[in-house]
Amino acid sequence: MIVMMAGLPGTGKSTLARALAERTSGVVLDKDEIRRALFPAADIEYSTDQDDFCMGVMLETAAYIVGKNRARYVFLDGRPFSRRYQIQRVIEHAGQLGQDWRIVECVCPGNTAQTD
Repeated sequence: MIVMMAGLPGTGKSTLARALAERTSGVVLDKDEIRRALFPAADIEYSTDQDDFCMGVMLETAAYIVGKNRARYVFLDGRPFSRRYQIQRVIEHAGQLGQDWRIVECVCPGNTAQTD
């Protein structure tokens, strides 16, 4: 299964992805780790183009992993998945692989402090 970890920065996506991967014997593919592995520091840019490129590498890596073990969970981390095309790309890739997909959206609770 391909699982998209969605949500804004700081909402716990990475923490939850690691915990879920541990419980399911899955694997976390982290966009920023992949970016650092692919590009020298001077060439790292946090652009949409580079993010999309890294996501392509993540999807190819996911294909390799589930190709070896179709029951394996792959958690895609490091992107908010806030744009439809980002989600659609993963859905299409999962379909080509014959894999189910899910979105886990992480959110921070609002300020619940009450005043007297």
